[in-house]
Amino acid sequence: MKSAIYRGSVFHSRKKPFDHEFKYSLYMAYVNLKEINNILPNSFLWGINKKALISFNRRDYLERPEKKLIDAAKNLVFERIGKKIKGPIYLLAHLRTYGHCFNPVSFYYCFDKSEKNIDAIIAEVTNTPWKQRYCYVLDCQNSEKKNIFKNIKDKKLHVSPFFPMDHEYHFSISKPEKTITIKIDNLNQGVKVHEALLCLNKEDFSKKSLIKALINFPFMTVKVVTAIHWQAIKLWFKGAKLYNNPH
Repeated sequence: MKSAIYRGSVFHSRKKPFDHEFKYSLYMAYVNLKEINNILPNSFLWGINKKALISFNRRDYLERPEKKLIDAAKNLVFERIGKKIKGPIYLLAHLRTYGHCFNPVSFYYCFDKSEKNIDAIIAEVTNTPWKQRYCYVLDCQNSEKKNIFKNIKDKKLHVSPFFPMDHEYHFSISKPEKTITIKIDNLNQGVKVHEALLCLNKEDFSKKSLIKALINFPFMTVKVVTAIHWQAIKLWFKGAKLYNNPH
């Protein structure tokens, strides 16, 4: 599979102690980390670790910025679940636009040598305003289905100030094809209190698709940060309880 642009929407639904929902349109890039330097060469639109309208900057993803991102991802998977990734790794994330980048969650799809099966998925969560990161590494090899990967992880990072830490994340992630569907349920003592749903449709990674993305989403990640704070204000006015960041 080649690098691509995915367009669609993200939907959030809070269940407890009251209902609160919102939905936003967005686009995300899906890039082969091994071939990132050759995706769209010699374009004023696209840059690697340099200023451009849309750019990939190593510092925006994972720790250990001195390492290549693909190596950092492979090392992380091996450290967490003892698995050596022998195939390509694709990153699904927001890119830097006009010099700004923020990803609530970035996903790394780690394929096997055949490039047909996914061995692991990294879900890299970043909070705001603290900009702390934590990576959930999902082992996909023993999944019941080869195109949908489910996993349960204890919450390790303070994300929303309106939720405590004693939660579980229930991940359901589809294999990237013509569409991508990612669902994350947030459970507290077995009760679902929140769900997030990402639904995306594939487009080719090209100058045309990048121009289209810039026109439709001129300040993509600024919009993401603004939306997070706007929804937080609405929750505060509704009387949602605040929890301090323990980290």
